[in-house]
This record gives sequence, structure tokens and C-alpha cells, in this order.
Amino acid sequence: MNPGDIYEDIAVRFLKDNGFSILARNYKKPFGEVDIVARKGREVFFVEVRHRGETSLVSALESVDVRKMRRIVKTAVSFIQERLPQQDLDYHFTVMGVDWDGVKDVIWSAFTLEDTDLYYWA
Repeated sequence: MNPGDIYEDIAVRFLKDNGFSILARNYKKPFGEVDIVARKGREVFFVEVRHRGETSLVSALESVDVRKMRRIVKTAVSFIQERLPQQDLDYHFTVMGVDWDGVKDVIWSAFTLEDTDLYYWA
């Protein structure tokens, strides 16, 4: 098992402990990947898990650049079209900072479609 899987396991445990259901892990398309798709009520969270150790120079959010955001959003749109069509839900793009001791930072609505210059929501 690679370290990324371990950090994602920690994030999944955190989400489940806080009442979320996990809709998908490592949802992949040729243009991107979403680490975790979680749902709580009528809200869906596309979660990017980032390792943040003690020596990290930037925060979890700062480690996700606009190019990465665009890939996450494109992949999320694909997920919605395939698995959640015609459902009236709220969507969030979340960044979670994780280390061996657990979840350190959670930015639930870390960025929006507008932040990525992707103005389509097909």
C-alpha cells in the first residue's frame, strides 16, 4: 500500500465518523481524478487529500494550484453526469490536509467553478 492510500484511508475514516457516506474513491477519468466523493444529506463533496507534514512550507489549500483545480472540477462534472444526473444537490470542492496522526485541515469549500475559469456545469 502506498502512502497516498493510507492518507486517503485516514480521510475516509474522518468523513465517515462525521456522518458522511462515501460515494467513490479514486474516481478517474483521462483528464483527472478525484480522491474521494462523499455525501452528507443533499451536499456532495469532491475531496482532494493532501499530505501535510510538520515541515510542509505551504498549507493544504496552497498546495492545490489552478491547473489541479481545473482537473478536479472537470472530473467532478463527469461524476455528476454519470452518477448523480438530475439531482438537486449542492456541490463542494474540499481540500483536506492529512498526516499520520489524522486530519489536520479541512477547507470544505476550498474553491469554486469560478476559481478555475470553468463556467460550464453541463
